[in-house]
Amino acid sequence: MREDARKAFTLVEMLIVIIVIGILAALMMISSGSATDKAEETRCIADRRSIRSAINIYRVEHGSYDGFGDKLKEMFDNYHGSDPVDSKIEGICPSGGTYTITSADDKITIICSIPRHEKLRYYTDEEIKNMFSRLHETAAYKDRYVNSNGSFKNTGTNGSVDSNGRNIAPTFLDDLRALFPGLDLSAYSWRIITWDNGRYNVYLTKDKFDNNTAVGTPISAVKYTFDSNGNLVESREVSTTVVEKTVSGEDPIKVIQHVQ
Repeated sequence: MREDARKAFTLVEMLIVIIVIGILAALMMISSGSATDKAEETRCIADRRSIRSAINIYRVEHGSYDGFGDKLKEMFDNYHGSDPVDSKIEGICPSGGTYTITSADDKITIICSIPRHEKLRYYTDEEIKNMFSRLHETAAYKDRYVNSNGSFKNTGTNGSVDSNGRNIAPTFLDDLRALFPGLDLSAYSWRIITWDNGRYNVYLTKDKFDNNTAVGTPISAVKYTFDSNGNLVESREVSTTVVEKTVSGEDPIKVIQHVQ
């Protein structure tokens, strides 16, 4: 056999090399895509935080939201739209999504239309259990539900704190953020109910709704039950609906129906 023939690749060897190169190229593309998605998600979250902070600062300085659209134009090169309150702001999301920015009773909510950018705002079951097991430690909780003699006020569902309510500061969430910096429940609708024995329920649903949602709309939620010491008694998925809650001196709000 000629010496130069022994040095040549066989067809099988060439195919193996091509396959290996193809696999490596695919892995590089996947890695690159994941890194790009992660960067977009991180920027999307940072944008929402910047917008929320800027809205609050602008309102304090000017007494209203009028003209805030011009402020957004200074913050984001790719912004085009009108004043953000109760309207959709297009072109801010780095992936081309739309931010829906709403304000209800001094509560700012910012939702991105691209689902994958929202997933980072959801928490694992263990994280939720850990956070709300310390709810009874917060000053807002004690002020609202505990009498001076240490007994618990009998408020039940009428005294619940709800995501669509006013939740005038200081609130439970303000205090929880001090314990868990970066806490953000804006992707959920939620309800917190405390009973006269100190046991409290936390409802969380990803079927997010607002005060325009029809009564009776079915939703799926997770119900967490804690005792007066913050120990988890039970957690389970429940099928429930949206109901209306009337608060004295305020407009009715839509809340998660309590399930026994």
